[in-house]
Parts: sequence; C-alpha cells; structure tokens
Amino acid sequence: MRSRTFSIVAGAVVWSLSGCGGDDLVAPRPGQIRVSVATTGAGPDPGAYTLALDEQPPVPIGPTATIAVDADAGEHTLALGGVPEHCTVEGGTTRTVSVAEGATAEVAFAVTCTPIPGSVSVTVATVGSLLDADGYLLLVDDRQPEPIGVNGGLTVEGLAPGAHSVRLDGVAANCLVESDNPVAVEVTEDHAAAVAFAVTCHAGVERWVPVASGTSADLTSVWSPNDGTAIAIGERGTRAGVQGLILGYANGSWTPQYQEDDLRPRAVWGSAPDDVYLVGYGFLAEAARILHYDGRSWSTVADFDREDVSGMGLESVWGTSARDVFAVGFEDVGPFRVSAIWHFDGGGWLRMEVPGPVQPELTDVWGSGAGDVYAVGRDEAAGVVLRYDGARWAPVLEVDGVLFNGVWGSGPDDVFAVGFLVEERDDQFFVSGVIWHFDGSAWSPMELPDVGVLYEVWGTSGSDVYVVGEEGLILRYDGTVWEPTRVGRENLLGVWGGGPGEVFAVGNNGTILRGEP
Repeated sequence: MRSRTFSIVAGAVVWSLSGCGGDDLVAPRPGQIRVSVATTGAGPDPGAYTLALDEQPPVPIGPTATIAVDADAGEHTLALGGVPEHCTVEGGTTRTVSVAEGATAEVAFAVTCTPIPGSVSVTVATVGSLLDADGYLLLVDDRQPEPIGVNGGLTVEGLAPGAHSVRLDGVAANCLVESDNPVAVEVTEDHAAAVAFAVTCHAGVERWVPVASGTSADLTSVWSPNDGTAIAIGERGTRAGVQGLILGYANGSWTPQYQEDDLRPRAVWGSAPDDVYLVGYGFLAEAARILHYDGRSWSTVADFDREDVSGMGLESVWGTSARDVFAVGFEDVGPFRVSAIWHFDGGGWLRMEVPGPVQPELTDVWGSGAGDVYAVGRDEAAGVVLRYDGARWAPVLEVDGVLFNGVWGSGPDDVFAVGFLVEERDDQFFVSGVIWHFDGSAWSPMELPDVGVLYEVWGTSGSDVYVVGEEGLILRYDGTVWEPTRVGRENLLGVWGGGPGEVFAVGNNGTILRGEP
C-alpha cells in the first residue's frame, strides 16, 4: 500500500483596526485542524484521496497521511473523497469538527479495504447425438448449483481472489466430459477467469453387457429411480409352487432384497426410491397382490390383503406421483377374463369402472399425465388400447389378431403399444412382432424387421426407445427406424433405465443386461 504525506497550511489572517481615541482591536486568532488518514486491509492500492473543508476546493491526501489545515474558530465540515468502492470509512466520509481559537482539533479517518471479488466465466460445448435434454449443473466450490445449457455460458461472480474448483454435474450417462472435470482455476481481483467444458454425447446404448443376477428366476420387470440404483422382480419354481423374488441394484451389483412363497411378481414402479410398488398375484390361491417399499422394507398393502381380490391378478403399475397411481390386470368372471383397474389417490386403493362391452385383460399401463393414461391388453383375439381422460376409460384402438403386451410414450402425441400378431397361413400359425404408434391424432402400425413376440417398451425420448422380446431381442428406435440386436437366447420380459446411457433389460433364467453408451 502506498503511503504519502501532504502538508497544507493556510496563512493566518490578522486584522488590525484603529479608532479615534479608542483601543486597538485584534481579530480572533485562527485555530487548526490536524487530519490523519490510516488505510488498512487488502485489495488494489486506492491511490490518493481528497479532503474538502467546508465549501473550499478539495486538496489531495494520501491513503496514510496527516495534514494540518488552519480554520477559523467555530463549526466546520470535513469530507474525505475519492474512496474506492472496495474500501469503507469507519464512521462515514464526513466529519463535523469544532475549532477553538488558537487550538488544534484532531480528526481521524480510518479506512479499511477488502479485495475486489473476481468471477469465473464458464462455457459448455456439447456435440454428438441424444443430448442431455435438461442441461447440466455448474458447481463452484460449495456454492449452490446453477443450471447451464448443453451449449451455453454462465458467469459466476463474487469470488474471492485465489484458487477455486469448477465442476460440471448432472451429465447424462451417455455423455462424457472430455475436458478436466472438476477444473482448478485461479481467480484474480476484478477479473473473470475463463473455463470451457467440452462434452460428447453418444446415441444411447452402444452395447449390452450381461450382469450377474445371482438367481435363475424368471425376471419380469425392472425399474430405476435414476439415482444409480434399480429394482428387478421375478419368480422361480419351488417344490411347493412358486417363490417371488425382489433384487436391488446398488454400487454395480444386484443382491436379494425380498422373497415370498406363493407370489408371482409381475411389475414394479415407484415415484421415488422410498415409494415403490410391486403388483402381482398368488400362484396357488389366485388373488391380487400389491407390495410397497418405503426405502427400508417391503410390506403388503392393506387394501390387497382381503378376500374380495381373489380371482384377480395385477400385471402392471404406473403413476404420475405418489398420490396418483394406477394398477391394471384382470379378473376371472366365469370362463372369461375382464378388466381390473385400481387407482390410488393417496388415501387408499379404489377399483375403477371400465364401462362398455370391451373388457380386455390388461397387461400394461402408462400415461403422460393424470388425464392421459393408457392401458393395453387383449379381448379374446383382439388387441385393445384403453385411454383414461381423467373422467372415464374408453377403448381407442382394437386390432384383430394382435395381443398387446406393453405401452410407453414420450408424451401425449408419441405413444407406442407393442405386442405380437398371430396369423394363420396354409393351416399354420405364424407369430410376428408388432408396434402401433399414436402421433396425437391417429394410431398406425410401424414398419419393423422380422421379429417375434415383443414384451415391453421404454425409452428416454421419442428418438431413443427400447423394446425387448423373445430370444434375446432388443429393438432400438432412433426416431426413424427400428434396429434389432440380439443378446443371448433368453426371452427378455422387462426394460427400464436411469437415463440414455444406463438401461436394464431383464428376462428368463435370471438374465439381466446392462445397456452402456
């Protein structure tokens, strides 16, 4: 810090007056003001200040200096000017001082300076396909994360000079930060340090890797809350009949979480890691079952521990939130099976009416919102799609010879229903996979390669959709065409993922495949 001393002395003015026959009169003697300035702290050198006495022109004074100013007896005002923004003056920049005749008044200004904050200017450039739709999060040190676009910029201000850590977070599993992450950056006073992140995204799953499940059970469904964990369910034969099994995925491995005799788990879904539902039914005593996971343990939902759900089975579960959940399946009525739809509103499970003559046995449910829910299934020899508009269920598609197994969509105008078609030709029956698509106005069949039975569908977007089927079949839709892949020979019954780069497919004989970018 520079230190300068300026000495300013005003000449004394003495007035001598003479009167006839009178005594000499002498003007009052002026006093003096001694002004000291002391500047401490850090930051850029503030340079010289200014000091103004009353209405007189200001004079310079150093950041650490003392000057003396002559002043008449009486009240005066001193103002310290030119103090930079990163410095503060204790008690303010203005002082009122009383000067006595012939005396010296002392005035002190204590100035404290702090470093001028710097900033970090961050840019992100993302290339590839299937970019992260919700962008990223930028973290500087332990500050609150701030959103930043996949191709965007953000300046974080108010950073103390020195070393800082800058990290890009919230990057989808199919995207890779090519540059260092986090980045160590040195911030200087009143300057912006530049940081650039380069990200490359891959088009979803590039390869499917078998993962050890530790079981030979037939796995029917899988669900992930997109936090690095997942749940898979299934059943295995025992001497007494069937045993239901629940597996949990964490830290890269699958481990048993729950098992129960005489339970056929069919589907799993949750609104959060501590709010997960499993639906199914009994094997020996057919009755609908719903189990709930609270993040610690599984337990039977009370509404489904009663006699009036016998002869009923639940095949799928899905919801918009913890207080809006749908479970669908069938009820045996004589030799026929009719629709069974249950709804949870946060207080309890109630059965929903399916009006009209079309009462399909339902296999799957999905929706884009509480007033746009689809359930698919079969009614004798026809595939049926039901839609719930928030008030009632009604059929929106019936296709002879088709049996629908799964439904999923990226939005209200992009819905996929998958299954298979049975055709008789020359006294022989042929089975081929089918996918019907709803574009917001009409349903139509999609062009597919020659494939067999399709069981389930799930995706991250309308251009990254996965369908699993018999004999290790996986179809991926990129928004234009369906491309087939086969991994092993086991039937794949369920598919779900935590994002574009981490998708799980499950199936017979304990099969679990992990899709990686």
